[in-house]
Amino acid sequence: MISINTSYKKALKVIDSCENEYHIKAAKNYCNNFFKVYATKAEVSHGTQIFSLESMYASAYERLLRKLHTKSLSL
Repeated sequence: MISINTSYKKALKVIDSCENEYHIKAAKNYCNNFFKVYATKAEVSHGTQIFSLESMYASAYERLLRKLHTKSLSL
């Protein structure tokens, strides 16, 4: 598995390289894949999937989403 530092830095580069809304959408998918790699399914109830994420990964994911939001506002 790729280390969190490597995948986090790559996600930051993807966000930084965004130049239009299509890039933002692709960067959001990349961030969501970051989440999926480090998350584990905690429970499946009535067709709803619930995921568990360690706090280190959760805070990194939140930072990525905030950066993505900031970048989308600057376009």
